[in-house]
Amino acid sequence: MTPRPPYVHDVGLSFLHLIAQWAGATSFVALLGCIIAFAIALQLSRHPLAPAGAAFDLARRLALLGGVAVIVAGGGSTLYWWRIGVAPGVVAAGIGLGLAIVSIFFAVAVRALTARAPRA
Repeated sequence: MTPRPPYVHDVGLSFLHLIAQWAGATSFVALLGCIIAFAIALQLSRHPLAPAGAAFDLARRLALLGGVAVIVAGGGSTLYWWRIGVAPGVVAAGIGLGLAIVSIFFAVAVRALTARAPRA
């Protein structure tokens, strides 16, 4: 039987680690996609027959995806480092409280963005 790496204690903990890593990667890809979609939307907005509205909507959706992924990555990685004993409980609780506050502000910002979004 091969020994397990010291940072993997059980399947649930390694799954939590993977969720945090993939959420971080997703936020980076969403950032790149958001920048590209916004650049395309700016170019299309100069032409009268081009569908700039769809490109702006795509950039808005990618920003939403990236924001959610950052919150998931922050929560997942904090929980992971707390579970393996690297982050003390007080620090993990403080980061969790900060993420909850950021999530509330993010929800308000999403609500404002979707209220101002043009309806098709």
